[in-house]
Amino acid sequence: MKVTRSYRFPLIIVAAAGLLTSCVANPGPPPIETGQEAESSAADVARGDAKASSNSSENHAEADHGAKERSGGRRNSVEESQVGIGIDPIHNGLNPHLQANQQAVVDDIAALALPSAFVNGEITELLDSAEEVELTGVDTDAVATEPKPEGAEDQVVVQRVRYEIAQQAQWSDGTPITGEDFIYLWQQMTTTPGVVRASGYFAISDITSTAGGKVVEVAFSQRVHDWQELFHYLLPAHLMNAPFAAVREIPASAGRYQIDSVDWARGKLTLHRNDRFWGADPANIDVIELTEIRNPRQGLDLMRSGQISFADLTPEETTFLAYNSLPGTQVFRFNTPRQMQIDLLTQSPIFSQQLARSEFARLIDRPEVAVQAAGRRTDVRVPGYAESVAHSETRGEEAPDANKNTIDGDATAAQVERLRESSTLQRPLRIAADPTDPVASAAAAAVVDKLVAVGVHAEVVANDFATIAREMVPNGDVDAVVSWQDTSASSVNLADELL
Repeated sequence: MKVTRSYRFPLIIVAAAGLLTSCVANPGPPPIETGQEAESSAADVARGDAKASSNSSENHAEADHGAKERSGGRRNSVEESQVGIGIDPIHNGLNPHLQANQQAVVDDIAALALPSAFVNGEITELLDSAEEVELTGVDTDAVATEPKPEGAEDQVVVQRVRYEIAQQAQWSDGTPITGEDFIYLWQQMTTTPGVVRASGYFAISDITSTAGGKVVEVAFSQRVHDWQELFHYLLPAHLMNAPFAAVREIPASAGRYQIDSVDWARGKLTLHRNDRFWGADPANIDVIELTEIRNPRQGLDLMRSGQISFADLTPEETTFLAYNSLPGTQVFRFNTPRQMQIDLLTQSPIFSQQLARSEFARLIDRPEVAVQAAGRRTDVRVPGYAESVAHSETRGEEAPDANKNTIDGDATAAQVERLRESSTLQRPLRIAADPTDPVASAAAAAVVDKLVAVGVHAEVVANDFATIAREMVPNGDVDAVVSWQDTSASSVNLADELL
């Protein structure tokens, strides 16, 4: 796999919104910052933290647990096991490992349907045990630091981890979860362009399994301190017949829920309780109906009619006002660890020059791009700027510590001389974005407009992210890529920056 170097330039952070009616007592991923994370989300509801309320049509769900569906103000025993949830439109697919699919809702669905070795550093029901195996006769510290000849990395094992998969662990079609699923994820993460959190997998030199595939040993040619972050969201190897990057749906589940149906045209996704789940804490709700919400009016209508009782949404300009005015609702907001960024590719004929990258950084007014991309002034966070900047009708309200030498938004044609000389009508500066992501596309267009305004030949290249990562970036067909990045403070995410 060809390594691509880039200079990462943060553009915008957009807060995600979660909305609740009075039928749900505790909010999920939501719009008004509370200083602490909301304790409930679509994933929390499905993990069994949410329980159906009593049969009385007048009772509300209990705090931290409730989720019920309204139907004309009344509900029966059959409806108690079903909940409707409004979600953001899913741009591409449900494979959580692909950069193109980086959305909070995709992670939530994966948390319900896919098994992981560890979650938040804690071992899960997938495993009976997981531990490092002591190596004998090897000075692992010396081996890890000594330079190795090319091609010798796979010949030395400096760390070994043994996983024991629970005997009853199985996919929703009855197939046991085995070492083959570990091997499949490792191979795909190291050979597929455009994946996320892949750095730890490149340190693996071999995976073997014994005991009918239930004991898995992973050998590392480089030490991975936080190895517990690996093998998150395993996929069913026996059913993955398409290329990894082409996987849009999850063919089998091994979590508390299984994906029963996906209607992409109508924006409907149905999750059923996975009766083959072997863990000690199965789901309490039988059915979760996820409905894509494309505008506040649609969401309000669905809530009024009782078709959804909870919503987890990225806000629009009027989202908070609209939902907060609905009687019996609770609305909360918080920031998610996702940040829109633009990668300037250092192997490009334009951004290989540090001066060109500096000119670009001085030119781009990040608050301006943030507002244009998000299509709103509320619930927008811009790194390095005061919160009021994105909300202001005028520019120039940077935080006191904002670095004006890096980004001033006032560049003239004379200040982008390098960019003007490097770009031509025949080979303009090309910024790629996935057209299925409206925010990324709008951000790319806003940046290109700014470049063109100062005399730089530039254009937006619209293509699916898989093609951008697999073909256009390695071939030098684009100079920069706009996409979402997970900014969680983990060693794997930090290591990904160096890939």
